[in-house]
Amino acid sequence: YVMGFFKTDIEHPFVSLPTIFEFKDFVKSVTSSKGFFFTTGYFTKDVYQPLEGPKVTLYNRVKILNEFKRFNLTV
Repeated sequence: YVMGFFKTDIEHPFVSLPTIFEFKDFVKSVTSSKGFFFTTGYFTKDVYQPLEGPKVTLYNRVKILNEFKRFNLTV
C-alpha cells in the first residue's frame, strides 16, 4: 500500500483531479495496486468519478474526523 498526504490552506481548500492523477501515477510507478490519499481539505467533485488504474481510497477532512469518532480517538 502507498499512502499520500496533501495539506491544503485557507486560500486553496480543495484537492483537484490532476493531483489525484499524479498520486495514482506514483502508486503505479512503485508497482503497487492500492493507495490511500489523505488531505486536510476537501476534494473537487470531479475527483469522485470512476478512474482507471490503481485503486485509491480518498480521505478528506470530514471522513478522517468521522473515523476518529467511530474509533473513539482524539486529535
